[in-house]
Amino acid sequence: MKSRLGCGARIHRVWLASILFFPASLLAEPVTLRHAVELALQHATGIGVSAAEQQHARANYRELRNSYIPQLNVGAGIGYSDGFPLSLEGGIPSLVNVTTQSALVNPALTDFIRAARDEVKVGSFDSKDERNQVIQDTVLSYAELAKWERRLSSLREAQGEEEKMEAAVEQRVRAGVDSQMDLSKARLSVARVKLRLAEASGAADVLQEHLAKLTGVGGGSFEIDPDSMPALPAVKEDRDLAEKASDANPTVQAAVEHARAEFLRVRGEKKSLWPSLDFAAQYANVTTAINDYQRFY
Repeated sequence: MKSRLGCGARIHRVWLASILFFPASLLAEPVTLRHAVELALQHATGIGVSAAEQQHARANYRELRNSYIPQLNVGAGIGYSDGFPLSLEGGIPSLVNVTTQSALVNPALTDFIRAARDEVKVGSFDSKDERNQVIQDTVLSYAELAKWERRLSSLREAQGEEEKMEAAVEQRVRAGVDSQMDLSKARLSVARVKLRLAEASGAADVLQEHLAKLTGVGGGSFEIDPDSMPALPAVKEDRDLAEKASDANPTVQAAVEHARAEFLRVRGEKKSLWPSLDFAAQYANVTTAINDYQRFY
């Protein structure tokens, strides 16, 4: 009974060790194109930077817009003073002092707010453009890797055929049917195929490393699924296709909004030389008579 239990434990240890030390490339599942794009969007640092810049522009817009919101201040000015008060706005001792202040008419501030609102749009277009760039880079690298892998398989087959041809020519040379020139040509053909195979293998390795960095998947375990690539859609003939593409391009839209924001900002700087009117009101000022005006008089 004990021998059977010991044998079963040994089998489980061997099975567990075979799983732990099994090559990762054989255990890994192929990554589909859709999943590769999702991983690239999750690991893209440029998208996070664009989102942070957009939040900064939105916060700047809210800060400028809040200039029209009345600011309420509540305080007190309890204390002893001697002599006639210099001002009536909190200069005299008071129990409760409530004041509010806000911009009422400020043409320059209006242009600055509009410019900040356009900068928020620029941030959204930049985020969209960065997202499109990541998707485009991932899809093109994935398709290029699939092309090189197909070429590698065909080159391996061609290498086997050329090596068989070289062996056949070598036998014919030994039999005296062919010359050494034919053998040299056969060896040259094999060398050319090996060179193309090395170039294709190097290009595939570079693309695998690039996709591994984009998606965050290990380079040794990254495999693609060529069947997951969809077919290209049919492009309809349209005369305004280039114009529509330029209008829908986030880079162009961001440039337009940025130019508009700069124009509004310059116009606001010119209007800042004009006089502005601020609204200030003192709602409550409960004073306490602690001054001895008799000594003053």
